[in-house]
Amino acid sequence: MKKILVSIVIPTRNRQEFLKEAIDSVLSQTYKHIELIITDDNSTDNTKDFVKNYLRNKNIDYKFVINKKYKNGPNGNKNNGLDYCTGELIGILDDDDKLFPSTIEQLVTVYLKTKSKQIITNSIRSDNGKLAGNVNFRGHYLTYKDVLCERADGQFWGIGHKDFLGKTRFNDKQWGGEATTWWGFYKLEPAYYYPKITHWYRIHTGSVCFKLENIDRRILNYVNLLKLYGTDLIKYNARRFAKLNYSVSLLYAIEKDYKNAHKYYNESKKYVGFNVTNSIKFLICLYVPRKWFPKLFNIKEKIIFNLKKIFI
Repeated sequence: MKKILVSIVIPTRNRQEFLKEAIDSVLSQTYKHIELIITDDNSTDNTKDFVKNYLRNKNIDYKFVINKKYKNGPNGNKNNGLDYCTGELIGILDDDDKLFPSTIEQLVTVYLKTKSKQIITNSIRSDNGKLAGNVNFRGHYLTYKDVLCERADGQFWGIGHKDFLGKTRFNDKQWGGEATTWWGFYKLEPAYYYPKITHWYRIHTGSVCFKLENIDRRILNYVNLLKLYGTDLIKYNARRFAKLNYSVSLLYAIEKDYKNAHKYYNESKKYVGFNVTNSIKFLICLYVPRKWFPKLFNIKEKIIFNLKKIFI
């Protein structure tokens, strides 16, 4: 097999207990032509010393870098790691997830065969051993229209060519919401879907906790999706366009920004009409005190988390 350098970026912050497993999953790859970039979003524990000591005698080319250039948060930290990548192919591995031993070898093989600049694969959930993503499109290529129409929904993993990931950066003003960037990739070129399980996706209550202090940056996730792709969503999937507007309306309602809350709520109703359940949720968000929401949201997410373990 032709030796192509693959860069794996692991963004981290205060997660040593998971980080070791993520690193180990990279170290155990059957494909060895890998550079590992661990980017730390200014951890307050001893992550730096841990990584330095743990990787001191490991046979891998690695860099440990601290995010000082971009705004703190998941997107800025990913950007910081991408700045140090020199590989032809790049993958981003969350610090609480893992790769299977032959993942990179399989994906490099697929890349050499297809020359696709984006390759996505299946992930398996840690809580129930089932697929984290659902696919409902034909053939091996996932198109921009497929993405907008939710024909691939859920969690996947993959690698991208340096022409995409090497040059593009995520919006660090957002808190997550990487779809604003990923969807642009699909618009440029379809992704090749490799229907194998190559990635272990950890489900834990800490991964879904609601941080109220980042709500303005979460709002921006949806607002930017609507700005960038709203016209195409109306054309191909108006229901999803309505859903995004409704999500924005709830977040503005929690923030007690009544003008914007009603603006986005009314926009969502144009495409799905009046819905009793949606209206009740909207009114709750408008009139329940803001300080109650972190606790209410986390109780809800823990219930959903435990129900999924049983029924999904």
